Amino acid sequence: MKIAHVIPALTKGGAERMVVDLANAAAETGDEVFVIAAVAAPPDLIADRLSPNVDLVFVGGRSLRHSYLRLPYWLYRNRSWLFELDVVHCHLTFGSLFARALQQMRSLFGRRRPAIVETYHAVGMAIPARARAAHALLLSGRDAVAFMAEDPYWIGYAKRHSNMIFRTIPNGIAPPEPAPASASEAYRKNVARIPPNARAVIGTVSRLVPARRPDLLLESFAHVAHAMGPDVHMLIAGEGPESFMLNRMAQQRRIQAQVHMPGLVLRPAEAMGCMDLFVTVNVGSITGIAALEAANLGVPIIALQLQQDYRSAADDWIWSSAKPDEVARKAVELLNDSAALGALATTQHTIARDRFSVDAMKREYNEFYGATLDRRDRREGDVPCR
Repeated sequence: MKIAHVIPALTKGGAERMVVDLANAAAETGDEVFVIAAVAAPPDLIADRLSPNVDLVFVGGRSLRHSYLRLPYWLYRNRSWLFELDVVHCHLTFGSLFARALQQMRSLFGRRRPAIVETYHAVGMAIPARARAAHALLLSGRDAVAFMAEDPYWIGYAKRHSNMIFRTIPNGIAPPEPAPASASEAYRKNVARIPPNARAVIGTVSRLVPARRPDLLLESFAHVAHAMGPDVHMLIAGEGPESFMLNRMAQQRRIQAQVHMPGLVLRPAEAMGCMDLFVTVNVGSITGIAALEAANLGVPIIALQLQQDYRSAADDWIWSSAKPDEVARKAVELLNDSAALGALATTQHTIARDRFSVDAMKREYNEFYGATLDRRDRREGDVPCR
């Protein structure tokens, strides 16, 4: 199968990690795989993890904005190659606009190839209603759409668009290499600047954007600090527009000495090696890439729940609550019970390894691609092109 993934750039982020892992896994089993990026990014962010069997192609704009302007010309110039692909799999806003333009070009030239699918990465995120409506408009007309989690808004959207294929496909990752203890210790001392006598470190790794609600994670930690005192610390590894707000919030809560924000982390395993407990955001029972990395590295996890009406079920592998004070109470309970904390880490490590692997994700996406191609072929009455 010939597959192309479309993404703005290979920078740090969950969608980018998913694209690299999925592309590598497909290439390893014999598919012809391409990654189409709007612009180049420093290779050490994630591009250097791309298999040499995956071809990296650039739209070639001087910036992301310039790539949007250049996109129609690029699509037209590369139309013959694009029409030979089986699947174009789009991600994030640039990918969504790429998909819409490719749909129009496919229709204009009377072509049925490629199948155009999209993974919607913002499901359940705290985004403005107007932005979500714009995303819904862009998704219309896709051959198929995958969501990483179930969300009432998108469940309703799927019912209204019965001509499209929808799947819920959780993320999976390749297990990260643990960082040497010396590397994590150096990160803790020289980068995060966490004092050596800290009683416990609660941490997270995330892009600091409003949709991921880092403010609620910090609010939870404020409750933990009040309950456990000044010797508990929080490590927020990542960068983004919310960093200034978080610093100001920590000052207002008078916990600035206990909150450490060292910025972008290139090797998450080093930061996670400093953490006693990882706190993330979940959508229902589904978590993000960073939490999957933490689980694979043996760091226990709890979550702030973004679905307000969700109630954590007994079989949820990550406990969650929509209330910051409840998340704090759970954190304090675990940090005061080392046996329970260790047992949780062991259980979550096993589940992450067995249920959220790249192989599991690839199997589900292969079925998703196959169902999409089969429906297209039935509608057209043609012989499958695979």
